Amino acid sequence: MFVPMGAALYRAVFALRSFTMLRPTIMACLVLLIFAELLDTSAQAAMTCPKECNCIEEDHHVLCNVRGLSTIPRNLPRETTKLEVTWNNIKRIPEDAFSNLTNLELLHLQGNSISNLPYSALLRLPELTFLVLSENHLRDFPWGAIKDKVELTQLALNNNQLSSVPPNALKGLRNLQRLSLEDNQFSTFPTDFFRGLPSLNRLTLHNNPLNCSCGMRWLKTWVQANMDKVPKAKQIECAWPPHLKGRRLIEVNFTCQPPPIFVYPREIIVLERYTTAAQCIALGEPKPSISWVSPDRQVIGTSKGRIRSLGAGVLLLNRVSIEDKGTYTCVASTPGGSSVAHVVVKVQTMTSADAPQALPSSTLQPPTVPQNGNSLKDQKIQPISVRAENVSPYGANILVTSNTSYNNAGPLRVYYRVRSDKLSPGYTFLLKVGVRNYTFQEFSPSTEYIVCMSQKIEPTLEECVVFETLAEKKPDYTAYIALAVCIGSLFLVLIFSGLGYCCARCRIKKRRGPGDHHSPPQSHSRDTDLHTGISLPTISQQAHEHMIPPPNYFTKYENGFVISRSIEV
Repeated sequence: MFVPMGAALYRAVFALRSFTMLRPTIMACLVLLIFAELLDTSAQAAMTCPKECNCIEEDHHVLCNVRGLSTIPRNLPRETTKLEVTWNNIKRIPEDAFSNLTNLELLHLQGNSISNLPYSALLRLPELTFLVLSENHLRDFPWGAIKDKVELTQLALNNNQLSSVPPNALKGLRNLQRLSLEDNQFSTFPTDFFRGLPSLNRLTLHNNPLNCSCGMRWLKTWVQANMDKVPKAKQIECAWPPHLKGRRLIEVNFTCQPPPIFVYPREIIVLERYTTAAQCIALGEPKPSISWVSPDRQVIGTSKGRIRSLGAGVLLLNRVSIEDKGTYTCVASTPGGSSVAHVVVKVQTMTSADAPQALPSSTLQPPTVPQNGNSLKDQKIQPISVRAENVSPYGANILVTSNTSYNNAGPLRVYYRVRSDKLSPGYTFLLKVGVRNYTFQEFSPSTEYIVCMSQKIEPTLEECVVFETLAEKKPDYTAYIALAVCIGSLFLVLIFSGLGYCCARCRIKKRRGPGDHHSPPQSHSRDTDLHTGISLPTISQQAHEHMIPPPNYFTKYENGFVISRSIEV
């Protein structure tokens, strides 16, 4: 319990000094009243501790741990210096939750379900030295609220869902000693993020899906130089790119190079007061930052103006003048270095006095001056009509169909995207001056596309065409399948015929027995007696060799021997 006795004692002393000349009876009454007021004040002070918590008077410590709370308790004592509200069910922190705790030094909110922490909630804690928000559901953290808290010595944000941190977020924390960021979703950290912490003696970063691209080379160098401050440095692993997944950060060999860069077109010829654009594309990991530099070596900003950067590497030159000619430079920068590419802009003037004027061979002749005598500079760019021809499964030929409103002196810009993909910004590029058509060859079959061709930055509906690519023709394999079925059927018939023949031979061999392999087949025909016509059984050659008939069995005739009638069969 907290007992603020100072105010009551002061009032008691003041009362005694004011009434020293009164009678003893009155003095005794006054003393009793003062002590009664002191007791009442003590009782009121004791009631300031919330009923859901326990309060330790000596340390001004409020404990509200494991109480099933869904919000921060109200009416916390103003003298509180340590507040623990851990392992509850708090999901939201009100902005004024700690507004009266100006003396708070320790705030421990571990093990809740906090998903968002208001900026103002931490901003009102000037004496904060110990902040623990581990094992919550934080997706974002008000880094700006702790930027100038020089007294902060420990910050624990581990086991959350944090994925990003702004540069210089910890710049002012010169007394920070322990920082816990493990078990989050950090993939990258700003360059030299931890180098501005002179008092840091313990940092935990493991179990984060780090992108070990060239932009993280500084982190490897820093960790290797401060192994004593990173106790689990060997557990810091890469999650990207795929060939480095699972590799330890301190073992990765970073090979950093400037990013490849491309610009289109490399040369622009534009008439005065017309609008043109160029695009710069740079590849790399992390994604390169792209900026444009004017011919007078000034960085071109993104604010409104005739010449400005539109983002995504696009340079816009609106209503160009003769002073805008020159070489514009695109600069792409990554931690591995910078690359540059150049675009030459040539501005031509066109008036009724010198028209027509020949342009370079790579362009078409400009249109003649109108009959009303106005210069070409006073003409407005009119919408053009386009159509799609020779549509195939993988592309189509897009060409300009109107001949009166198309200005040959200005370049055409081509826009295209898949019609069903409404979230995609689409793709755009410039054609050479005078080119009136373009053939796409990398579309997908059976897909609906929107293609626009215009001399303006934003095309109109008339300058766009919607078409669907043809379905991909698949070869007809019916005849081949039928032939394969016939050959397969014939093959099966031959196999079963061979099996049947083998089975029949096996059965015949089993019926003959093992000794009849070479014996000739027995004849079932019978011999006939020449005189009587009685059929006699045929006697084999072996039987003849064992039979020796007696002499009276035969009668000899001149023409030979015949069997006697007395032979018994």
